[in-house]
Amino acid sequence: MTDEGLYTTDNPCLPILVNGELMPTVPVLDQPSFPVSLKGINRHLVCKLSAPTPSTTSSPTTFESTAKIFVINEDGIFVADLQADLDFTSIPSTKYPFTITYDSVEKKIYWTDRTDKRIYRADEDGGNREVVTFEGTNAPEGIAIAESSRMLYSTRFVSSGKIHITSLDIGQGIAFPRNESIFVTGVFASPTLVVDEEQGFLYWSTGGFDNIVRKLLNGSGGTETVYCSTTRHNYYMMSIDLSRDPRRIFYLDDVDERAFYMDVNQPPTMTHELTDYMHDTDFGEEEQRRIPIDMSYFNGALYWIMRVGHVGHIAVMTDYDQSNRSFDLNKPLEIDEHSRMLIINASP
Repeated sequence: MTDEGLYTTDNPCLPILVNGELMPTVPVLDQPSFPVSLKGINRHLVCKLSAPTPSTTSSPTTFESTAKIFVINEDGIFVADLQADLDFTSIPSTKYPFTITYDSVEKKIYWTDRTDKRIYRADEDGGNREVVTFEGTNAPEGIAIAESSRMLYSTRFVSSGKIHITSLDIGQGIAFPRNESIFVTGVFASPTLVVDEEQGFLYWSTGGFDNIVRKLLNGSGGTETVYCSTTRHNYYMMSIDLSRDPRRIFYLDDVDERAFYMDVNQPPTMTHELTDYMHDTDFGEEEQRRIPIDMSYFNGALYWIMRVGHVGHIAVMTDYDQSNRSFDLNKPLEIDEHSRMLIINASP
């Protein structure tokens, strides 16, 4: 392990030695926008991060013409080309899809289904659907893929808020459905999983969802806490800028409805709050009363799911760590009860 200032699980909030200095651990509380907003959105997931860059903030780039948005709700999976006007169409799915991810190696979307208690996969258009896992005792929720090692990770709630994190080999030619293996057992954790295959870690939030931890993808060793808090917070949704070294984590506090980012080698006192910058002058005072539901880093910008009254919106923040940062909240889109969203650069 490198000297990154990780917080151990044995002493999650005590000072530790970093580069020869005792560091405190006191908790402290242009990607262009596109005209799309979603009603009743709860959460979303955005994939396919930009290539590594030494700059502080990746310069936003233009989406490729093959970029697509997938949106999941209790009625199914919807897809649209990422362009000025989004025209969503439904694709074949299952009864109650819950979370979605993408495998760019085999050009497959994967999703969990809380009713069938299985994981499925299909082509980008929903064709050639396969059952990936046998029906479990508990429903799968979070899902993430390590593409190079061909491993799929998922979360399954067990009881009293505890979950198992499972792993499954999805290598080419393997027959499905298959049984999953236990990766981590009996932990309090959110359903959000993030894979960092380059550095070899799986990230999730744990405790009362007030810690962010990581574990080696090969399963060896224990979990390492990269952020902790002694106050009650729920870091239910998070995203990671995988182009930076050290990694930068963005997370949303569901309890206080606040958003932050931090680098993994910094103490909690070095967190930066983004909530105060989430204002769009094109909206009136009443419409300014909005709640951040989810956030995700993609291609140099932060994408947000916001709730304004009973209406969901997608917002985009560019130059988030600069004084000239911008925040654009977009008009509603008539699709109801969304739970997750995924943006990919699809196959040509």
